[in-house]
Amino acid sequence: MHDLARLDRVRAEDWTYAGDPSGTVLTRQDADRFFQTDTTHYLGLDYSELNIQLYGSTAVVTGREKLRSENAGKQDLASYRFTAVFVKQEDQWRCIA
Repeated sequence: MHDLARLDRVRAEDWTYAGDPSGTVLTRQDADRFFQTDTTHYLGLDYSELNIQLYGSTAVVTGREKLRSENAGKQDLASYRFTAVFVKQEDQWRCIA
């Protein structure tokens, strides 16, 4: 089971995810349904090459992510490049995409 409360501290209400190679776009509600049944154990996330650009109350973050996970006894290591967009809402930075 994933810690949705922890995710909710950084995700905006209208958060979306468009990084799936299939082209699928997930809403926050879609992701929550997935996480409630996902059996993957996330062992670690490592970030590098981070670049943060501020535009008023919006921040664009790019970088590399290495994700270590295990599912059904099989370990996996995946590497990605990512772009994330944050907005400052009520004095807190929240991810919107």
